[in-house]
Amino acid sequence: MYEVMRRLHPRGTASTGITVDPDGAMLGPDCILVRRTAEGYRCVSRGEAGALQEFLFGDGMESGWLFGQCHRIAKALDSQEIALAQIFGLRIPLDGLDHERLRRLALAAPFIKANFNPDEPRIPAGEPGGGEWTTTGGAGDAPATGAKPVAASPAPAPADHSESLLSLDDGVYRPGSGDDRHVILTGGAEEEEPSRRSNGPPDDYTRLEDVFPGLRDAPGLAIPLAPIDGFLGVSALADEANLEATLALYGQLVADIKRIDPSFADQELFPPGGIAGLSWQGRANLINGLRMERAADYYRILGDVGPLQVETLRFLQGAVDAAHAKAIKEADAGLLQPRLSREEAIGSRVDSLVRFDLRDMFNSLDIPFGPGNDVTINNRDYETTDSGSQYRVPDARLGDVAFDWTLSSKTIGSAQIRGFFRADSQPRAVVIIRPSALGSVRTYLLPRPDDSSL
Repeated sequence: MYEVMRRLHPRGTASTGITVDPDGAMLGPDCILVRRTAEGYRCVSRGEAGALQEFLFGDGMESGWLFGQCHRIAKALDSQEIALAQIFGLRIPLDGLDHERLRRLALAAPFIKANFNPDEPRIPAGEPGGGEWTTTGGAGDAPATGAKPVAASPAPAPADHSESLLSLDDGVYRPGSGDDRHVILTGGAEEEEPSRRSNGPPDDYTRLEDVFPGLRDAPGLAIPLAPIDGFLGVSALADEANLEATLALYGQLVADIKRIDPSFADQELFPPGGIAGLSWQGRANLINGLRMERAADYYRILGDVGPLQVETLRFLQGAVDAAHAKAIKEADAGLLQPRLSREEAIGSRVDSLVRFDLRDMFNSLDIPFGPGNDVTINNRDYETTDSGSQYRVPDARLGDVAFDWTLSSKTIGSAQIRGFFRADSQPRAVVIIRPSALGSVRTYLLPRPDDSSL
């Protein structure tokens, strides 16, 4: 059997495949994947790469793969390792683009961030086509052909987290209690049950207190808290309502990111129909990618780990679910080698897969992690006592929150969890993440108990 061979294409109008050279990386003659800038090489955003991946490969590739590959190409070029960057380019499974796909990419080119020129003047707001990019640079010229700008929205005021906006019944979720987990507004009016709610992109949360409404009042309780309904997953809306919700949240997220990183360019790569041309899942991926970029900026630029804790939780639930499904298939195919039991083998495989995904995600966002950093993955957390020191190894820790993905339920009575709380890092909470396939009690948070009980 012969190995499938691919080749890189020279840059230019005749290109029908991948180009990787000292100027960056291209897909065909119009679609820029990586561009050389004065600050170094920059690749398309996670959301752009996700939309492009869906357009090119459908569901046949792991979520986030193309973004990771573009990021690797950019980093290799930054290190002047052109040969390595070209190897990464050859791993993108495209032998060539036919005329129709090249035509569609050309139509989408105005929305590619790398092509976006922030200095190009816009038509003044209030005039027909106001806010759109012009073709010749004059303030009153006609809009660029085919351009579909994202509707501008005023930058929202920073969220006030001094009080929890939502409460979850009495603020406590007790697994097995039959609690239906309705969301109660602080004004007293109860939201509709999930089956009657509008489920567009989930509301925007940037603190674990928003996700677990009882957390702010939880110290000393050590009672599991469940996330609010809709945080870890949404159901499909009618397309028009989903599109409206996606556009609104898209504008808010871009404004948030630009306040932190003014160099961020928000022109996204979409199919010919823009956001409307994305599937419901494609829209969700786009929004989640922007959420993660914002969280990374908060951490890297402002030193605020809170949003990253929230988005890492969202990311981990998806990664754990995908890893569990893959491990089950491998076990059924006899590909795992159990030492103690089938469940142990599946759990070990899930641990390994999720750790790899999390490391890859943090690397793609240039988030440092490991011993000595405020973000760790499978590293020791030491507990120093008068008699010496000992350690536990949380699956991950981001600042003052530890994360543990597991097949089994764990409580504050578990020795492992109590060990996490006793560590010198003094986490205020441990988040337990279980595969969704194992039942309704999949993910919950254990707030720090009274230290006297540890």
